[in-house]
Amino acid sequence: MASAQAVAGISSDCGDQSQFDALLLVAVSVSLATEQASIPASYRLYLPEIWASDPERRKQAGVPKEIRFQTKPEIALGQIRLLVAEGVPHGVVLADAGRGRNRSACTPP
Repeated sequence: MASAQAVAGISSDCGDQSQFDALLLVAVSVSLATEQASIPASYRLYLPEIWASDPERRKQAGVPKEIRFQTKPEIALGQIRLLVAEGVPHGVVLADAGRGRNRSACTPP
């Protein structure tokens, strides 16, 4: 098993650190849903800023150079914009509580 230092994006940072003690990976995802079903449409690993700004760590874990730091709301908005550009029908957008506190994520593009 790879060490925590060599697994891309692994971090103990998950917002309120007092609630978490373990190392973890965080992903941002978008799913499309109807009354009958839900399917994942986009999924991306969140790369914490500490990882994005550490060239040696990135190299050890094989993080591509073109991957840059983005906040979770920025990743989610990018995923939604890509789905809209691909012609996915528009609908209601639901987000977890953390994104609800981010006013910029609530503003239409």
